[in-house]
Amino acid sequence: MRALPVVRAVLGAAVLLWAAAPVAVAQSDPQADHAHAMAGAGGDRMPRTFAYTPATIAAFERLPIQESGRVKPFLTYSRFLLLRLAERTSVAVPDEPRFGDLAGASLEPVSWALDVMLYPAQADEYPTFLIPDRDLLDRVGLGEAAKRKRDRYSFNDLRPGIERIAQEARPLLDKEEKVRDRLQNQLVYLYRDLSDYMSLRTAFTAARAPFRVGDSEVLRSVFGDVSSVRFADGARNYGQLSTQFMRLRSDQEREAELQAVGDFLRQQREVADLSSYVIWLPPSDQRTEAWLDLDGVFGEIGRDGPAAHGTQLQAIELQQNVADAAARASTTSDPTALEAAATTFVDHVRRMTSLRGEGSHVDMEVTYYRVKWLYWALILLVIGCVTAAVSWAFVKSRWPMWLTWSAVGSGTVMLVVGIVYRCIIRQRPPISTLYETFLAVAAGIAIVGMVVEVLIRRRIALSAAAYLGATTLWLADRYEFMRGEDTMPQLQAVLDTNFYLSIHVTTVTLGYMASLLAGGVGAVYLIGRLFSDDVGFFQAVGRIVYGVLCFGLLLSLFGTIMGGIWANDSWGRFWGWDPKENGALMIVLWQLLILHGRMGGYWRNWGMSMLAVIGNMIVAFSWFHVNLMGVGLHSYGFDAGLKSAVVTFYWTQGAILGLGFVAWLLMRTRAETARLRADATPATSSGGA
Repeated sequence: MRALPVVRAVLGAAVLLWAAAPVAVAQSDPQADHAHAMAGAGGDRMPRTFAYTPATIAAFERLPIQESGRVKPFLTYSRFLLLRLAERTSVAVPDEPRFGDLAGASLEPVSWALDVMLYPAQADEYPTFLIPDRDLLDRVGLGEAAKRKRDRYSFNDLRPGIERIAQEARPLLDKEEKVRDRLQNQLVYLYRDLSDYMSLRTAFTAARAPFRVGDSEVLRSVFGDVSSVRFADGARNYGQLSTQFMRLRSDQEREAELQAVGDFLRQQREVADLSSYVIWLPPSDQRTEAWLDLDGVFGEIGRDGPAAHGTQLQAIELQQNVADAAARASTTSDPTALEAAATTFVDHVRRMTSLRGEGSHVDMEVTYYRVKWLYWALILLVIGCVTAAVSWAFVKSRWPMWLTWSAVGSGTVMLVVGIVYRCIIRQRPPISTLYETFLAVAAGIAIVGMVVEVLIRRRIALSAAAYLGATTLWLADRYEFMRGEDTMPQLQAVLDTNFYLSIHVTTVTLGYMASLLAGGVGAVYLIGRLFSDDVGFFQAVGRIVYGVLCFGLLLSLFGTIMGGIWANDSWGRFWGWDPKENGALMIVLWQLLILHGRMGGYWRNWGMSMLAVIGNMIVAFSWFHVNLMGVGLHSYGFDAGLKSAVVTFYWTQGAILGLGFVAWLLMRTRAETARLRADATPATSSGGA
């Protein structure tokens, strides 16, 4: 199913265990553990009964952050995190009076993420975590909380079992997904989901935290006569405090001061570490690609001094203002101050990002997810499927075909616009990830299907374009939900910029598209033969299969050769019998077999259609299956959900072949019956004479 970032999950283990036992932390030494006690899982009980203003949501949607090396909007981060946790992009607030006007509301990703960061105790009540099997709850001692077989649970529902979840999941992290059983995989996924949730939950811990100064002479000499300071104040004076701490280490008569200053510095570093999973702070050094987490700020200030990092310290102060405004809004139910603080904070981070020449496409990415180009493309293609079915039921009526043309054409335009958006955002060719191959195949099928329909005008190609395009786009949607990961990730260096690779991936993917379109039309031929003997119709279908296969062979062959050229340029060899290379070669050889056999008269339309459907399985093997084998340079990691989908596809194509064989037997039976009747007719006539 979903890939697990093991390193991050291991780092999150301490956070999970801390969240499971906030009382034990609070009962330890109050000064040494002040940071943990203050930021405990139940420490912030502020409720939110008001709605965020549209400006507040819009501001945080556009907040640039860096994740896995890519600068992206906070909307993207929160959307895929929620998708991974809940397998949907919204969360329902429980319909209970204590939630005020929010009771029963549906929260979009950014609203939900703001609640997790600013009002965590309330967000802990939201049913956020999808548990696919109640047996998992039984395994971690939460069987009494189980609802239905598959249901969503809140963080508070799972809190009593967090320690056991962590204890049982950590030994499994070193095992490959394919060697773990179903419940073990689900346990690892849940462990990762809880870690990621806590990473977001603690993002504003430093912004809310007060740090006690106490009676320390050193701390009072730095901060003045105050009882506590904020994180930004401590960070600004980190270098000075570190120097004082080193001096105190050589003064045995001031052990109390050494303890106080050391505890203060340790508390700040611990809270910074807890708040460092959402990276929103661009560094001052233009040469540094990696953005700063809050813990990294200390190193920068200790090296360069606070004056060199004034913009970073100001950003931290502005984040504190957001936390303060959220606290006030909780008591006044007036979100205007929160809106002003959020807008100021985000605008400051955006200016910092712009000065580095980064984040230029953040707004465009927000628009991409807001408009939902691919969602509407899928809706329109599904409408095209319906109107295409109506057109076959009412053959003499023209309006269903006009509606089909309108729906498929509009859906294709929306899909192409979505692909163009992605190209501009990523500054990459249209195909650079497995997810984008779905989009390219769907668009290619729709465009080629419409072109063929203009040439043939038998409703076959347009109907196939609607059904196959909608199916492929739906699979892209399911793949996104199944993975729950950013579909525009930072590429590996070897895949980043290479002309040959771009041409190779694009043409090979279009070859997949042509092969699948030929196989889909071939399936129409095989299944249609069960119900009709219209010779003219099936001759037209056969011509479509033949023509699309020729087109697919050209693309597949050229793409495979370009792949070898790229491999020679990047890896030093043209061909290495890698499973992915073998899969591409299998597609080319199979298409050659079909076309040569057709030209040589070894099979006609029927056999060609049967072989085109088998070609679908070969394409699926090359497209997906070799990625799951765990060997070769194209192994992207085992994925149980993807493997299940591929095996299901094999079975569906086998079923189509079975129906085609049944249709062939029926045709032979009908032909034999007709021949016997024809032979019997003269004999009957002569006998009557």
